[in-house]
Amino acid sequence: SEAILETILQDSEMKNVIIILAYRNENAEYAKSILPSDYVDFSIQNLSSTHVHELISSKLRSGATEIEELSKIILRKTLGNPFHVLEFLSTMEREGLLTFDVNASSWDFDVVRIESEMKMSDSVVELLSRRITCLDTNVRKMLQVCSLLGFQFSEKMVMNVMIEFFQSRNNSVSNAPTSTSEDRNLQMLLKRAVKENYLEMTRDVYKFNHDKLQAVFCSSLKDFEKGEIHLIVGKSFLRQSSDTSAYHAAAHLNQTSLYHEEAEDASNLARINFKASNYCESKSAFSESISFLKHGLSRIKESEKWSEHFDLVFEMTSALARMEYVMGNYKASLIANQEVLRRA
Repeated sequence: SEAILETILQDSEMKNVIIILAYRNENAEYAKSILPSDYVDFSIQNLSSTHVHELISSKLRSGATEIEELSKIILRKTLGNPFHVLEFLSTMEREGLLTFDVNASSWDFDVVRIESEMKMSDSVVELLSRRITCLDTNVRKMLQVCSLLGFQFSEKMVMNVMIEFFQSRNNSVSNAPTSTSEDRNLQMLLKRAVKENYLEMTRDVYKFNHDKLQAVFCSSLKDFEKGEIHLIVGKSFLRQSSDTSAYHAAAHLNQTSLYHEEAEDASNLARINFKASNYCESKSAFSESISFLKHGLSRIKESEKWSEHFDLVFEMTSALARMEYVMGNYKASLIANQEVLRRA
């Protein structure tokens, strides 16, 4: 989709076309790099007190006076972020602080209780974390695993990783999938995650409803759990034969020490990183290519680099010299080249 967008924007003969793009501050540099010079930029800020008041009034179908104090509390705790405002209301309802009176056909709430009992939710992360603790154990564990797969992921990948993860834990999680029902059970977990508004689905591709949700699930994992999951995901990509398999495998295996401990040959991970760097170079992602090369070389013991793995280290160091030069890091390129010439 990015390639199509760039083609359209760079076509000087295309007329009478209006393209509206939405991007976050961290993506501003890339977005502006592909826009024509005459673009118009609008900065979208958080909701004002008036807009938060109107939003809550609309959601609760209440008069302006009735929700004035509630609006002030929610604005202070969410800073006017629309996603967080709605999440705050949902949390209030789940925790019994916002209830619907059928007889009066209106919503009831106690601002004093909300102020005191929701005081630990000033941080958006804390607010989302509170919701996570109420989740079914298996749904929560699945979403934690998904958070390490990325912002979006395929159903097939989730299935493969979750089955291996449960098996590695000897099905210690309550109601873990069995050999005969694992696919059906995991599909049910995915559907529940969608129903709970943690994920959304387009065909067989799932993605988190917000990047902060992904971050919260990821941060709730312990370090050793992250290592286990990265190992499973990395090995899963190694079994694939796509152009990007080595790239994704290296990205995950580099984040766990377990693979290096299991590997019979210390150069295995270096080779995977070399393949990943070649893929990045083919996509002109030179900086990322350098990172893979450096990481791969660092996994081989200094005492064994040129004696036990000469050909591999020679190729990787040569590639590193080339990539550093392309990036304008001439001193680093010279050092790598001198090492190659000295060992040749």
